[in-house]
Amino acid sequence: VTSRNGDRLAWIVAIPFLRGGDLPPSPDADGTALAAAMTGIYREAVALAEVHRRPGEPIIAMGHLSIVNGTLSPESERRILAGTQQGLPVDAFDDRVAYVALGHLHRAQAHGTGGRVRYSGSPIPYSFSEAHPKSIRVVDLAPDGTVTARTVAIPMGRPVVVLTDTMENLLNDAKYDKYTDHWVSVKLEDREIQAEPKQRLAKRFPFVAPVTYVRLAGAASV
Repeated sequence: VTSRNGDRLAWIVAIPFLRGGDLPPSPDADGTALAAAMTGIYREAVALAEVHRRPGEPIIAMGHLSIVNGTLSPESERRILAGTQQGLPVDAFDDRVAYVALGHLHRAQAHGTGGRVRYSGSPIPYSFSEAHPKSIRVVDLAPDGTVTARTVAIPMGRPVVVLTDTMENLLNDAKYDKYTDHWVSVKLEDREIQAEPKQRLAKRFPFVAPVTYVRLAGAASV
């Protein structure tokens, strides 16, 4: 990264999404060797940047991966690592890296000491499991090599919400008025099949999508 006058401000180490074919075959069923191989790729890339950087030039790492203990949006993300491995450990990025900007997990979150490892999250919801606020991260590089970052909230377009209640309450309870402009996933608690549930709900919630029963034997979508 350079400034407008051409001075180098930082080194960016960016690794794309790593598919199974990009890595050595994993000999163990739990995926430990695969996680170790991915960690090794990041550390080698950081080491290469460290060789070339001048004093005061920070290293910023970027990657598309899951981090251990990351908070998932269950309906949105697919697993990257095989076996029982949740993802890469935070210490895959050691203190040589000033800031780590990650993609894949859709919820904004921080990991590691001081929150140095970050997901900005997806800018819009990709499923009903993403009813959380959306934001971006702005990373500022000072001429002295200092790296600071801040969170900027962004509108998510049409919000999403999951409503769980009986048909009667969903149609009449005033507490649901604030959701009439949302994408709505409904989980009906009625113990009997309702007549034309989606059509009736759509009169109050024009953007209703899935409607399911949660208390019927063999609960089904409608």
